[in-house]
Amino acid sequence: YRIPIVGKDINVLFQEFDKDGSGEIKYDEFVYAFVGEMNERRKRLIKILFDSFDKNKTGFVDLDEIRNSYSPSGHPDVLSGKKTEDEVLAEFLDTLQYHFSLLKNDKERKNKISFDEFSEYFNNISVGIEDDDYFENMVKSGFNLEERRPKKKGWKSII
Repeated sequence: YRIPIVGKDINVLFQEFDKDGSGEIKYDEFVYAFVGEMNERRKRLIKILFDSFDKNKTGFVDLDEIRNSYSPSGHPDVLSGKKTEDEVLAEFLDTLQYHFSLLKNDKERKNKISFDEFSEYFNNISVGIEDDDYFENMVKSGFNLEERRPKKKGWKSII
């Protein structure tokens, strides 16, 4: 837009966009700066999902439990034939593992993730999905929140 920005303002603006402090503005950081946080509907859905894992109310869930509960069979891209279940599963695990590694400062926690971290992961995904119904369908079907599929042992961790 050719907006004139002076020297010190450029640094402030850059720091605002560079959420992870890497010295680079990644695409998701750039989009996040314009789109912002999830709306209330999405936040409630993610809270319900987190609580379904955090049965003992510790405020943390185990990453392996999340991985083992995810099933891509109901994912919209699988249902449409755009991707295979294995492709969607691999993308999910890669993204989850990458996101966790960025946030993992506390070595004592090992594979535990807090609600804020869990929510931030889904917020990063939410940025790229305009339609609330599509986002909700993706989350509910991926984690069987509506319990339409029979319950069975989830996917093994491949990481």
